[in-house]
Amino acid sequence: MIRLDRWLVHTCTIERPTEVLADPFGTPEEISEILLEDIPCRFVNIAPVSRPEEKNTSLYRSVTSSDYDVYLSTNTVITERDVVSNVRDKEGRQLAIGPFDIELVIERYGRDRRGFTLLYVKRRGTP
Repeated sequence: MIRLDRWLVHTCTIERPTEVLADPFGTPEEISEILLEDIPCRFVNIAPVSRPEEKNTSLYRSVTSSDYDVYLSTNTVITERDVVSNVRDKEGRQLAIGPFDIELVIERYGRDRRGFTLLYVKRRGTP
């Protein structure tokens, strides 16, 4: 079995929105607190379906419109309210411009009770 820490080759920041304030022009501005910074993760771009006649068989995929998967270790407490940002590779190069809204959080465990947390995320502002 592959060790999870070797597979988590990226880092990201998890933020939790705390309140929404209006700027001087009345535009809502979200204020967030950083929960976890530079945590190990794996950021995976989901390829679009190549043929329209193909059916998506995943129940989870059918209820979300996510663009990316983010894998984290299981000791990370995340909710759908949180936001993923600042996705970087091990050398510190930015991989994706965020923020990314979390659409679904799934805890996965194997027979040995080691597992991971899978996040379905979507870039904020995309339909």
